[in-house]
Amino acid sequence: MRWVGVLILLPSLLAGGLSFSGFCFGQQRFLSDQEFMDAAIRELVSSRVVWQPVIEGTFRPSVSGISYVSESEFIEENPDCCSIVGINYPRDSGPQFTMLDRVLGKAAKLVKMRYKYRWTEQGEPKEHVVENYFGLTNCGEVNHARDYWWK
Repeated sequence: MRWVGVLILLPSLLAGGLSFSGFCFGQQRFLSDQEFMDAAIRELVSSRVVWQPVIEGTFRPSVSGISYVSESEFIEENPDCCSIVGINYPRDSGPQFTMLDRVLGKAAKLVKMRYKYRWTEQGEPKEHVVENYFGLTNCGEVNHARDYWWK
């Protein structure tokens, strides 16, 4: 009976350990940091989120965001945009992950992004550098379950 428990517990611990360390079971491999950063860029470019930035202490509700056309345009405009930071990196905003998120593969990497937010205000093009964080799963998908900080 003891061996049955060991045979059940051992694979579970092994799978949990692999998942905690960032292993993507769907692709049967670890993703590189560059793949995580590319996934965050892809998400940002495809989301077409219209932010309402606070610039110089003034909230600007009447802006029209200018989306990036492609990932290559985003990288060209923001060459040093992205870095991988610790999942518990100190920050004022961004997804907050738990140990369970790590074990379940829902929080492999946290990508810090600094990029030019572009918009038009009263017909005049403007830009401002903003900082954003994307939490990614072990397989490089953005974890929107923890996006509560901006909703």
